[in-house]
Amino acid sequence: MKTRDALRWFQTAFDSELQSAVAGTPFDTDLLSALAYQETGYLWQTLLAAGLKKNEVLSLCVGDTVDGVSGRGRRAFPRNKTQLLTHPQGPALFAVAREALVRVARHIPGYAAAAANPDKFCRGFGIFQRDLQFFPSDPGFFLEARWADAGACFDRVIAELKEALARQGWASKKTLSDEEKIFLAIAYNRGRADLARGFKQGYRNADGKYYGELVAAYYDLARGIPGVVGGAGRALQFARTSPFVPLGKAAPAYPGRLLVRDSPERAAVRRIQQRLRQLGYTQPGGKGGAEPLAVDGLFGRNTEAAVELFQARHTDTHGNPLALDGQVGAETWAALFGPKSAPVSETESPFFSELLEIASLEVGTLEEPAGSNRGRRVEQYQRSVGIARGNAWCVAFVYWCFEAAAQKQAIANPMEKECRTGGVLDLWNRACGARNVKILRTAEALNDPARVKPGMVFVISTGGGMGHAGMVSRVVGNRMETIEGNTNDGGSREGIGVFRRSGRTLQSINRGFIEFVV
Repeated sequence: MKTRDALRWFQTAFDSELQSAVAGTPFDTDLLSALAYQETGYLWQTLLAAGLKKNEVLSLCVGDTVDGVSGRGRRAFPRNKTQLLTHPQGPALFAVAREALVRVARHIPGYAAAAANPDKFCRGFGIFQRDLQFFPSDPGFFLEARWADAGACFDRVIAELKEALARQGWASKKTLSDEEKIFLAIAYNRGRADLARGFKQGYRNADGKYYGELVAAYYDLARGIPGVVGGAGRALQFARTSPFVPLGKAAPAYPGRLLVRDSPERAAVRRIQQRLRQLGYTQPGGKGGAEPLAVDGLFGRNTEAAVELFQARHTDTHGNPLALDGQVGAETWAALFGPKSAPVSETESPFFSELLEIASLEVGTLEEPAGSNRGRRVEQYQRSVGIARGNAWCVAFVYWCFEAAAQKQAIANPMEKECRTGGVLDLWNRACGARNVKILRTAEALNDPARVKPGMVFVISTGGGMGHAGMVSRVVGNRMETIEGNTNDGGSREGIGVFRRSGRTLQSINRGFIEFVV
């Protein structure tokens, strides 16, 4: 099971608990999902593969064993079995923690050696790995196996995140930026986060990745998972005094084309008018005053005005303001009828799934120093296409990801023979003449957005022989989620790192898309 699949399972299985936990807090469901995966995702993957159900997985989310004799390197209670047994309830807790280790070892081979030592026991309990250091103040959570209850786990993690928020001096914050959420996760892990050090903070694993870097990668993956209502980047946030409830299964599908003034798509226009009328939108009456919006299939001035007013009152599915243009594209359609009404393109190709997971785990890589086109990881991208450090590297990042995915899939890199280059427009020109490569020009994509697929490489010309490229990771209507190197949050072609973006529309890609046939 891949990381993305495990996160999808978590967000689906615990959707109601996640929504309830984050209500009224500056946290979001994607942050909780990333934290949970960082703590116990390695357990879910094995347990789910073995066919275990949600409640069984919950009861086996234990681990992080304590050395039963010395407790070397551990300062918090209990350092070892001897100290644990000095507590009045220590013997009972040891029995629980020991049994937990024996049980999980039956399903997770990596715990077999620890379970064979009769003095070893677990110290982390629940999907967020609540540590035994909290036992003196909260014995019931451990002795009564409350870690097997999702609600109890979510209650504890929210309380600990609020404490971390206070330690950072952010207790009064009502909202957090994506970057602040990762720093909060670091504070949750190590007490406080140093903003000047970036995400390289917290526990460091055997691969050299820091806690902050890992949570940032998992958070990014969680945000890109479709099909779960709720969560940052998915829940609709309406600026209305009364709640607006999108349609569910009855939601009509987006027709795939931008609907504008005098549109010939009368059936789709009629649906828009019916929905707006249902929501109380009006038009000028014949004798003054107002009357309900007409449902005639004609996209005229009154319909355009009603659409623009709707856009002024609502956000898109990412929580961003809708464009006030009186036109109905995928974002406005989804706000009208619900996020499931906009078409979502995802890949089922093993190669492109591998490619996008590799690219996702690179999100957060930054130049060192910023703006230099340098840095240890950046220079690996550059070397993959034979360009010198200091050069723009957006295409080099794409090639590096393709090469890594090809190696994992044990196939030839489809970019290798004819499209190994570090130049954006050179890539486009090579691809246009290459075999086993399909070109989709922008006009064709606008005419049929369903042809744009995850794993495609987009190419933009920025003038003067310059350009920018990246990978499409998801398509919703006529808007894309992309993973790009040598960019920033604003989509610059000369940015500072690898970012996931959700702001590019099909119209913004002025050259087109490259599909490498595998």
